[in-house]
Order: sequence, then structure tokens, then C-alpha cells
Amino acid sequence: MNWNHLVKAGVSIVAVAACFSAQAATNGVTVSITPEKSSLNKEDDVVVRVTITNTSSTPQYILKWHTPFGGIEEALFEVKRDGVDVPYLGAHYKRPAPTAKDYYLLKPGASHTAKVELSAMYDMSVTGDYSIKYSAAAYDLFDASKNNAARSAAKRDVDAIESAPASIVKR
Repeated sequence: MNWNHLVKAGVSIVAVAACFSAQAATNGVTVSITPEKSSLNKEDDVVVRVTITNTSSTPQYILKWHTPFGGIEEALFEVKRDGVDVPYLGAHYKRPAPTAKDYYLLKPGASHTAKVELSAMYDMSVTGDYSIKYSAAAYDLFDASKNNAARSAAKRDVDAIESAPASIVKR
């Protein structure tokens, strides 16, 4: 085995280790999206319902900025048209570190649903097959101080929640 193969093997091992260490925590919170209509005309607005559910037995605090509960203020969706990414056209906000008032409480077993018009934030005026997935990730997505102080001190992994993709056809 020459040095080239050895270096490639080492890089591969490091990459695999990084993937395992970067696994995202969900805290028992799940998200689903449901299109109001699965088949639309070219000029129709694309509207989905986003439901975030706490499947754990403890209250969960989720950062409002990464939910649709107060309006969309970040690129919270991965939208593809015929397999190609559709860029987010909405606003991006720079924010200070979150405080307790920046979190939304989800009680054990509770769900919260919001209606979102995606065509206002993504260019969905072109006909095609759309795939839409909710995807939010942040270091402070879940307020660890409310439910696991020890995790907060040791944590530097990214918290994340994402849905399965939903499909919409525009003709």
C-alpha cells in the first residue's frame, strides 16, 4: 500500500467519524408537512400545513425562529422542482443569542399546526414536480436549560428536525 492509498483511507475514516459525531438531536420532536392540494395549476399558490409534535414524555422548548408559528423568517424548507433546488427568496435575520422568551413550549404529546404559503418565499411559478421538506437546524433549536442542563454544558452538536418530503405537481 502506498502513501496515496494510506492518506485516502485516513481521510475516509475521519469523514465517517465526523458524520457520526454530527448526528442531530431531535429531543422527541417530530415534524410533518401536508400540502393543501397535491395538484395545482401554474398560477396557484402552494400552501402546506406544518405540524410539529412532541412525542416525548417531557415538555420541549423549540426556538420560535425555526418554526412557522410566528411567520417564516428563515429558509425552513428544502424545495426542489424536478430534482433541482428552488432558492429561498424570503428574508434572513441576524439575531442575538436566544433567551427564554424566544422558545415555544410543546407539552408532552402536544402538536401545533401552522399554515404556510410557500409560493411567497420560493419561486414556484414554474410548472413541474415539486418536493418539499421542512428542515430546521441550530445549536440552540431546543432550549436545553429547560429540559436538560447537563446536555447544554456538554453539547456542541446541532439540534435538528425535518419532515419527510411531500410532493406537489404544478401543471
